[in-house]
Amino acid sequence: STGNIAATNTLLCDRVPSNVTFTPTAFNTYTPKATGGANESRGILALLNGNIESYTNVADGDVARYFPPGSNPQAVYPRVNCNGTNDNGAVVVNLGSLPSAIAAGDPVGSYGFVRFRGQIK
Repeated sequence: STGNIAATNTLLCDRVPSNVTFTPTAFNTYTPKATGGANESRGILALLNGNIESYTNVADGDVARYFPPGSNPQAVYPRVNCNGTNDNGAVVVNLGSLPSAIAAGDPVGSYGFVRFRGQIK
């Protein structure tokens, strides 16, 4: 997060490319598992606030969710912008508040990543 102020109520949407099939179990064996998520298929991995955790694909209390093709992420997250229609699936992660970066990697919560895996069609 760059800039002079924190990014608040931050939502990230990443649409699955049209030539890729989302892998819903990509991170099932990855630990730790995010708190709030059930022990279901985990297809999302993220580094948030210095912690790497795996997330489930469904609405179950964790911060990430997979939306299958044709479903509208804005029905759940009205403020999210996925830059197009959900023709092949989309991953949305609620990043919450991100402090502005002072320098590369400082503070820890100002950087991170979100990942999902897919198989080429």
